[in-house]
Amino acid sequence: MGKSLLSKELFEVLDDKNLSVTYKVIGGSILEVYKTFKFIVQMIPKVEGCFVIWTLEYERLSVDVPDPKPMMQFALDLTRDIEANLV
Repeated sequence: MGKSLLSKELFEVLDDKNLSVTYKVIGGSILEVYKTFKFIVQMIPKVEGCFVIWTLEYERLSVDVPDPKPMMQFALDLTRDIEANLV
């Protein structure tokens, strides 16, 4: 298991037209390895429920910093937890 990263986010954009929300990381240990980091969550309605698209926008502090693949697992787990509570 990898190192835990903490973050403090700022709610940056609520886009009613595109059903999306953008959070910008403004503090925490995640900024020790990434210069900038944003989470964008978009909901796309379908007949029953909706699709959720997570987009991560980030800038590494150095070329040695890996892609934030564990963050995508976090996003998937969070989406499943929310779905389980809505169904």
